[in-house]
Amino acid sequence: MIDLQTVRKLALALPQVDEHTHWERPAFRVNKKIFATVWPIQQQIVIKLSLFDQTRLISQDSITYSVVSGKWGQKGYTVVQYDNLNVAECYWLLSQSWQLMAPKRLGRPDQQTDNRVVIPEEIVIKKIAES
Repeated sequence: MIDLQTVRKLALALPQVDEHTHWERPAFRVNKKIFATVWPIQQQIVIKLSLFDQTRLISQDSITYSVVSGKWGQKGYTVVQYDNLNVAECYWLLSQSWQLMAPKRLGRPDQQTDNRVVIPEEIVIKKIAES
């Protein structure tokens, strides 16, 4: 099970991510686009997933995953109960959302981007789990 600080560390480990507030909640952006918003009191994050992943995850675990109400949910926006996740699951979800929102020139989070080497997922997860 993870907490807000772990969510923050995982999101900020992705390339070119900035943290800002969005409606008085922590939000993480890449290229000025929000890919995750945290609801700390509810221990939830709202992320964007492919419709395939959204449907698959909700069908597997409707306690942890749910569709955002209205048109946002129809576009893949998903509520995730982050205190039900482990570090690897949370990192995977954040990276999926990041990939959908990041400009294509940035590639994937585990690839080299902008002349800087991005730390592979396993190392990020191990480092954050140890901190």
